[in-house]
Amino acid sequence: MTGRRGSGGGEGRGGGPGGGPGGGPGGGLLRYLAGHLAVGVLAALLFGGALVAFDLFGLRQLLIDDADGWLAGLLLFFGLAVTFGSAAMGIGVMGLERDPRA
Repeated sequence: MTGRRGSGGGEGRGGGPGGGPGGGPGGGLLRYLAGHLAVGVLAALLFGGALVAFDLFGLRQLLIDDADGWLAGLLLFFGLAVTFGSAAMGIGVMGLERDPRA
């Protein structure tokens, strides 16, 4: 025996089977990750907005002058949101404490 308590099958951090304090399986963890995702997306919007507002690399002028500039802007902000959101979620996962019972 390795010294573990319980069956180890689905007992999460929130005390209930399979999950957090949200009641459902992984409910607390999903809320935790969604919060980090929201922070990452907000950071992406701020960063993308700063790129366009300060016209870095002539980006604002490119978006305004081109007929499909709105599509380029949408793709820019979508890519930034995916990147920053993923990074924020990764930071959140790496910041989780290890279960002391393991």
